[in-house]
Amino acid sequence: MRLPTFARDCFPSGHTGTTLLVFVYAWRFSPRFFRVMVLPGLGLIAATLVGRFHYATDLLCSVPLVMVVVGLAVGWSRTIARRDTVARPVTMDAIVRP
Repeated sequence: MRLPTFARDCFPSGHTGTTLLVFVYAWRFSPRFFRVMVLPGLGLIAATLVGRFHYATDLLCSVPLVMVVVGLAVGWSRTIARRDTVARPVTMDAIVRP
């Protein structure tokens, strides 16, 4: 660990970005899963910094990348939702309600 055979840095931190992306979607769709994943996820982010695999700027610069990815995903899903209109047959049950 002290003398790695490689001398390249990774910018921005993919581990941090992926973990933050999981946090965003877990917070939105499964708060229970978010509560379970928050400590291991923060531990993974801290481990990349403590283990000297990334600089603090690598971790900070993954935040705007995650924001862009989430924004693109929201825009894409809205576009697909508008495009996929499903034609449903009208039944008498839908017209006449007691």
